[in-house]
Amino acid sequence: MIPDAKRKRVDECIEDRISDLPTHLIDDILDRRPVRDGARTTHVGPVKTFSLRIPAPLNLGDTPYPCLWIKQLPEKRVKVLDLRNRRPNRTINMPSYFFSCSDLNWLYLDNWKLLNPPHKFRGFPNLAKITLCFVAFTTKMSFGTQVQHFELRCCTGIEHLDIQLTNHGKNIKYLNIERSVNMEKRRARDYNPLTDMKKSFNLRRLLGNMSSIRTLQVDPISLSGPDRNCGRNVKLTAEQYLESPDCADVTLNQLRKVSMQNILGSRAELLLIKLLLASSPSLRRMELKHSTKVDDSREYLRIEGESLQFPRKSPVVKISWRSKLSHRD
Repeated sequence: MIPDAKRKRVDECIEDRISDLPTHLIDDILDRRPVRDGARTTHVGPVKTFSLRIPAPLNLGDTPYPCLWIKQLPEKRVKVLDLRNRRPNRTINMPSYFFSCSDLNWLYLDNWKLLNPPHKFRGFPNLAKITLCFVAFTTKMSFGTQVQHFELRCCTGIEHLDIQLTNHGKNIKYLNIERSVNMEKRRARDYNPLTDMKKSFNLRRLLGNMSSIRTLQVDPISLSGPDRNCGRNVKLTAEQYLESPDCADVTLNQLRKVSMQNILGSRAELLLIKLLLASSPSLRRMELKHSTKVDDSREYLRIEGESLQFPRKSPVVKISWRSKLSHRD
């Protein structure tokens, strides 16, 4: 073992050729080192940004290193946290230390499972930007009231985010919900994304409480109409909900851009488009893209024709359609 004093003298004589490298090169170097060596890179003192990549070939087993790193984050006062688990279908349970990172301002999680937060947890007081990919939620939680940018990609258990996206959604300016569903419905054969979204959140509260939202980006897996194999009762439920008085008084004064992809042309999808056009006086752009499953030009014309006839609250909104066959404005 080298004495601390001698180690310090040795370190002072060694040129640091690593720290100034681009981040992706440093990540690539650490990915090729054993986990134990990576753990020895722990920084002394406050850390503004902490980034961890767990490569796909790595077999952690019972290795505690990811949890040990996360345990140190609260005292390091980390503001930017980027944790990416690149092992497919091998989600890591997030340790409870994570919920003590009160200085967080930006959060990116990939392939983690969020378990029960501490009883006294009331969210992260400074967290403004969140991107979550393949994250599983198992209990009700909110990230806090200061969130302005919120992305959900391929997440499950989103019914547990009802408080975040309704009661605590007033500051959200950018919302992207992509292929994220209710945990129970994810496994059901009669899964209907739009009906599932209604059950996960009260759609009127979701939109009505987001008074600051400017950009809404949704994927049809999360908000599309029912699958053609679904029963008639499910389809009617989704349509009737969008036509109900609950959605009639929604107003999105700040919404400027809407993006929807892979549209099949179902009645429920068209009703959602109609609702957004009728509720957004400041809307400037609505970008819509046909699903590749729609390959009939007559169906294209039907879908686009209906959408272009909807009343618009904004006098300057431009609706653009894209398909594999053509591009129309």
